[in-house]
Amino acid sequence: MNLATRRIVLEPSPAAVAPAGELEAFFVGHAPGGARPERLAASSEELRLTRQRLGAIGFQRVLSALDRYVSRGEVPTGRVNRLRVSGLYHLPLPVGSPAELRRLFPDAATTACQRTSRLAGERAWLTTAVEDFFHAGGRRAWVVVVPEDEGRAAFLPRPQRTLREDLEELTGAELVAACPEVALLLVPDLERLQVPARTALLAGFEPPPAEPRFLPCAGGDVQVAPPEPAEPVADEPWPHGTVLARLAGFLAAIRPDVQLLMAPPPELEDGAAALTPSRDALEQLAGLPGAVATRVQPLWPYLRSARSLLASPCAVVAGAISKSARERGAWRSVAGEPLLSDAVPFPALGALQAARLREEHALGVLLTLDGQLQLDDERCRASEWADSAELVRFIGDLRRRLTRFGERLVFVVDPDDPRLEIGLERFFTGLHQAGALRGKTADASFTLTRRELGESAVAWDIALAPAYPIDRIVLSFVHTRERSGVELTHG
Repeated sequence: MNLATRRIVLEPSPAAVAPAGELEAFFVGHAPGGARPERLAASSEELRLTRQRLGAIGFQRVLSALDRYVSRGEVPTGRVNRLRVSGLYHLPLPVGSPAELRRLFPDAATTACQRTSRLAGERAWLTTAVEDFFHAGGRRAWVVVVPEDEGRAAFLPRPQRTLREDLEELTGAELVAACPEVALLLVPDLERLQVPARTALLAGFEPPPAEPRFLPCAGGDVQVAPPEPAEPVADEPWPHGTVLARLAGFLAAIRPDVQLLMAPPPELEDGAAALTPSRDALEQLAGLPGAVATRVQPLWPYLRSARSLLASPCAVVAGAISKSARERGAWRSVAGEPLLSDAVPFPALGALQAARLREEHALGVLLTLDGQLQLDDERCRASEWADSAELVRFIGDLRRRLTRFGERLVFVVDPDDPRLEIGLERFFTGLHQAGALRGKTADASFTLTRRELGESAVAWDIALAPAYPIDRIVLSFVHTRERSGVELTHG
């Protein structure tokens, strides 16, 4: 136990087998400077795999419209589809590296945004976030670029959205419903817009150095002052609780297997941004309903590096989560592990400050310890069965994997077919062997109980004991002719 931080650190035995798995991230943000839709057309071989993955999730009609737009200048009907083919807006673009994003939006990192801020800067945060994700270990991501002139509404799901909506009608974060393997949702430029624009600069927050330029030789030494920060052009932030309720509420209803990583805005004191998260934002986070709050993994503080004046902390953590899931399993926390990044936390916090934010507000805090960027702990707002973000992530991974398992059984017409029980036993035995479930034997780590729901339905109640940190989860796997799904009995 670390008495200074009041934390007990568990050191579980290393797993003998770590299953290969990839947690995909989903980014929604801004890319000013214009798109290059011709590089995604069928006539170009640059991004052939990107086209294939887009077509595989149901966007073949959009790709055909894009080809007609590039070759013949034909503009499709409908506002969203016009935006998709002309500016690649509201289109989930699968990217395997920052370079792939730069091919489609080459000027996004250097073009000023329409809405600027003294503290958050005038550049979009999306490009930096994607770079941070891949540098920290992520391998697969989806990027949705939204128009700046649509403001915050472009990011947020609209009320009453369902999975029955046509894909061509989905926008912003709603498009996460079209990507079944996504596990993490990030909205870096929504975080940027939530930073109050008209604030005094923080102490120690120097503006970037002056651009190099020729100066006259005469007149002795010439003092070059750093440039004055641009006058902010942005409206007031929306209440943080409203933003979280829209995003996390959509996930709870439509994609309960996805986590939202998001930093709260800073506190304002006498017109200046303070070194603490907004008290109102923390109160609004605490007031979210349990099922909604569990979908949020809040992080603090922001990051700074040579690449960015200020940046979201979420992408670095998401990249580390993806790498850890691939190498050790989705149930492993990345807390205390070195994060691969050239950034430093801003403001810098100490261990006692991190402990207070963790215990009082369930924030995950980024620290620099021994010269390494680290996450203090993984937290989400406590529900009746969990307050650890890695456990929520593990349950989300179970949902996706069991859903895929059920989809393979679509044409199984005999409810008594033994392959179902054998497949479930093999699945959970593999989790036990990988270290996800505790117990000396697999039989002690989970139980399967058949439930009768009629002739055309198959249902199993599955009780399992995660390796840590809770006692038991009870979930139900239900397979009928109409659907397959996983129901969490508790939480």
